Amino acid sequence: MARFILKWRYIKSGTKGHSENLVKYIATRDGVEFCDESWKREPQTKEQEKLIAKLVKDFPETKESFEYEDYKNGPTKYSASQFISKSIEENLDKIDKKENYVGYIAMRPRVEKTGQHGLFSMSDAPIDLDAVAKEVAEHKGVVWTTILSLRREDSARLGYDNATAWKNMLRSKSEDLAKAMGIPLVDLKWYAAFHNEGHHPHVHLISYSTGKHPYMREKDLKKLKSIFANEIFKDDLYHVFVEQTNYRDELRTMGRDKAEELIEKIQNGDYENETVELMLKALVDELKDYTGKKVYGYLPKKAKNLVNGIVDEIAKDERIARLYELWYEQKDKIVRTYQDGRAERLPLSRNEEFKTIRNAVVKEALKILRFEKDPQWQAKKQMWKLYKAAKGLLDKTSVGYNPKKAAELLIESAGLGNSVAKYLLGKMYLRGEGVPKDVVEGKRWLEEAKADGNEYAKQKLEWHSYQQWTAVRGTFRLFHYLGRLLQDNLEKGKGGRGQTESKLRRMIDEKKRAHGIKQE
Repeated sequence: MARFILKWRYIKSGTKGHSENLVKYIATRDGVEFCDESWKREPQTKEQEKLIAKLVKDFPETKESFEYEDYKNGPTKYSASQFISKSIEENLDKIDKKENYVGYIAMRPRVEKTGQHGLFSMSDAPIDLDAVAKEVAEHKGVVWTTILSLRREDSARLGYDNATAWKNMLRSKSEDLAKAMGIPLVDLKWYAAFHNEGHHPHVHLISYSTGKHPYMREKDLKKLKSIFANEIFKDDLYHVFVEQTNYRDELRTMGRDKAEELIEKIQNGDYENETVELMLKALVDELKDYTGKKVYGYLPKKAKNLVNGIVDEIAKDERIARLYELWYEQKDKIVRTYQDGRAERLPLSRNEEFKTIRNAVVKEALKILRFEKDPQWQAKKQMWKLYKAAKGLLDKTSVGYNPKKAAELLIESAGLGNSVAKYLLGKMYLRGEGVPKDVVEGKRWLEEAKADGNEYAKQKLEWHSYQQWTAVRGTFRLFHYLGRLLQDNLEKGKGGRGQTESKLRRMIDEKKRAHGIKQE
């Protein structure tokens, strides 16, 4: 279960009570069955069991509370009493008028009080309980009632086991509360009280607007829960936030780089995804006639859809997909503080955290638009078109393999200034692929590519020079070896046999002496 729970509903103007039994229980709750501490471990009573069954039936959402979880794990008098009390508090808007509700949360026993009552608000001005209760009861608009709940161990560890901590936190988030309610901060009024009891200390919050009618949507509530939870658990989540930020920044950078790489490959004829090329071309056409601000947020819907499609293709990159999942893993750790399950997985194109990638695609498309206005762009476009066709003809696994035709296209592309085409021609002449083998011509093409700044051509020339030097050195070594061999043979011819026989005679004489044989 989530570590922080926020319950939220509203009271309509003029709402009356609906359940007499529940009201009576509120009036008699404090002190009931509290004779000594041993009662807490005793099994629940039949009356408690019946009342709990009624509460769960009338208010099914009460089963989502910490108290219900504790009650199910151990149905004792104490856990049953805690659940009943909390369930009534959370549903007072349905069983009693608003004025009584304000009074109840302010005055009930064990509420931590800041004077004669437990209410606090956005300022330190004195609060007249009767005046506030009357004001809320007579308010013509919607009044929102909220309960913020923590586990006892978390509230103590994080310092939220006192009214001051909650007061400071709620005051610091007043602007977020107003935004979630859809109203200006100047129209917001709220009052709260901290109840420091049971296993789950909690805060009751009443909020309403003095001006614009408030409207809380589900997504606004989720965001508000996230804001409160992030503030309360910020120390616990510090390292998670750091990791998530690192993944976010790395992903943003990689996404921008990928967008640049994608455009460059398309321009160079190296990109194989025709769908992306078509989407990019359509985007460029949309931007031609668009006179507004050329950033994603201002583009017409059709252009946005094209950008989203391109971003989703970028997201298929293995490295980007992995980073995006790591970012979500950190987000899940944060989300689990205020809700069960994990964060909703959005496509990269729909995630507002990464809108910079969408704008990077727009930026790259604008580059193409500027290129197309350049007189030299068409020539460059033709240059890469010829190169791409030639590459297809050099695929040895294809039935269309035709190196001779490829060489013709590469020569034409190289004539338009394509250094990559020059590099390929150099290799083809050195190997004799599609053209007669010609080392001089091959080196000429490589030198031209090198002069254009092609690093591969530079490396190829260095490797070719090294191979030539190695071959020459090997030839010299061979001649040296043959010379030595010839010299040895000449020496043997002049007297080598006599020398060998004398040496053999000496060895025989030494053996005889060693074995005591008489010398002749």
